[in-house]
Amino acid sequence: MTRDQAPDKFRHLITVAIVSLYLGVCEQMSEQRLIQLLCSGLFHDLGEMHLSPALFDRSTQLDAELWRQIYSHPIIIQLILKEFSEYKPEISQAILEHHERLDVSGYPRGISGDQISPLGRILAVAELGVVLMDRRKNETDWDHLVTSIKLNAAKYDPKLIRHMVHLFKNNSPVDSKPVDISKKETQQLWAMLTDLMSKSAVIISTQDPANTSINKFLSQNMDAIQFELSRSGIELDDISSFITQIEDASIELNELNAMAKESLYRIYEIGHQIQRRWPDLVAQQSEESDIKVWLSLSRTL
Repeated sequence: MTRDQAPDKFRHLITVAIVSLYLGVCEQMSEQRLIQLLCSGLFHDLGEMHLSPALFDRSTQLDAELWRQIYSHPIIIQLILKEFSEYKPEISQAILEHHERLDVSGYPRGISGDQISPLGRILAVAELGVVLMDRRKNETDWDHLVTSIKLNAAKYDPKLIRHMVHLFKNNSPVDSKPVDISKKETQQLWAMLTDLMSKSAVIISTQDPANTSINKFLSQNMDAIQFELSRSGIELDDISSFITQIEDASIELNELNAMAKESLYRIYEIGHQIQRRWPDLVAQQSEESDIKVWLSLSRTL
């Protein structure tokens, strides 16, 4: 892989390596461990070179074979590195684990907590931070980044999340300034989020045996969003009246706007994954079904 052949991926690898190094320094790791982190960051996604190009087209519906490839890409680069004795096992282990999550929601092995190595935890948080920065690269308000990363905290090592928050808060560009946020826009975002949360609860409660896989996936992911919102002190039943009471252009309004946007983005991803994982099940639903209506709404986010 060269900078000219895949410039975005090249930049991603370099940035993840640098952020991993930063996190390792924050954790006061030895020079040897820092070198291992740099190598892990530089190599972590090279397994994608062996995947079908169809996987990088978001319109592709995933069949069992494509899902197998997604889950296998950390394993591919781990096996490749094992052939080179100069790369320590800690490097290949971190790469194998960089999609694992503390709440067991990751892959390829579905491990959690202390089963994930320190380097694997760091690599996971580093990639999260870089992905969030890329997603918001056209925005100047880095407070949104801080809020977004806090909403993902349950899946990652809390100490490392705090280091990332510190990085975003203290290294924002000198010309960074808050985005002009209106109460009306924020109210609309939360109204949309509340509606989608409510509709998903109806789907989950139906207990349709034909849709067990979709319902389980939807329940797990929507519960995770609800948990993070509750942990941030958000009650959906009261959010509209709360917004009317806070001042325009305030820090609180900016944070609420960022929380709603991040939560809606996660719902968009949930809907997208449902479409890709269970295309046949989705196709069997009538246009008026609760699932089809919910998926249609999620695609507009």
